[in-house]
Amino acid sequence: MSFMKTSGGLYVRARSILMRLLYVVDSFLGLNQNQVTILCYHSISKKHNKYAVGLTRFKQEIERILRYAKFVSIEEMIEAKVAGPIVVLTIDDGYEDVMGILPITQSYRIPVSLFVLSHPQKANRKELDHGGKLLTMKQIKSLVAKGWTIGGHSATHADFLKLGASEIQKEIVDSKSELERKLGIKIKYFSYPKGVYTQKIIRAVKRAGYKAAFAVAPSHVGKKANLLTLPRVVIDASFEARDLPALYSFSTLALRRLMGKWGLTAILPVL
Repeated sequence: MSFMKTSGGLYVRARSILMRLLYVVDSFLGLNQNQVTILCYHSISKKHNKYAVGLTRFKQEIERILRYAKFVSIEEMIEAKVAGPIVVLTIDDGYEDVMGILPITQSYRIPVSLFVLSHPQKANRKELDHGGKLLTMKQIKSLVAKGWTIGGHSATHADFLKLGASEIQKEIVDSKSELERKLGIKIKYFSYPKGVYTQKIIRAVKRAGYKAAFAVAPSHVGKKANLLTLPRVVIDASFEARDLPALYSFSTLALRRLMGKWGLTAILPVL
């Protein structure tokens, strides 16, 4: 990691070049034509946080994606109403700074799926690793009125690997009912905090009655994808707008999976 820090600029450029070369090769082979990709953002701000992406760069990334793909809603993706390449835009945690993207998403008519906490006032800030202000229920209702899809993201963003049976009930099952009560809408989708899940967690999501749930993994959505562990590619501050859509090309994601399997991500965090 020390090497990566001292040569960060060179590394970032080399990585960007590699991803774009892979994208060109994939496009030549027709591997990017029918891809279904779910992207995951968090904070839309300039905070010193890996998962915070500034508003200007967010707009640049959206515009780059639109050159190569069409944004669709979760529902359209699940029902396969639109041919690829398609992209689903999801945002986790529910920070207030997400309100800033409204002019962009409205201008380009982009469906947005926002996953929020049912008890933001009790949010586990250590797990969030972000001090940004969270949306109020009134603000979330205003986004519903704008056409946004609202999903559950647990009650407090707890560490899912440390939850007992009663805590699982509160964080997943009860939080869904509470969110529906507060917002007056049906909550059909769930995203696992930090993408973490176990079979016990999945069973709770199923018991709660969610139609689909979203994890985090360097993969596209296949035709036989498990609706309760749908993969999403995280977009964070370590990448630049020029890296899209190469960041989620077929070969780039395959390389990421291979590196993860071999345990090389700590040495060479591509991706």
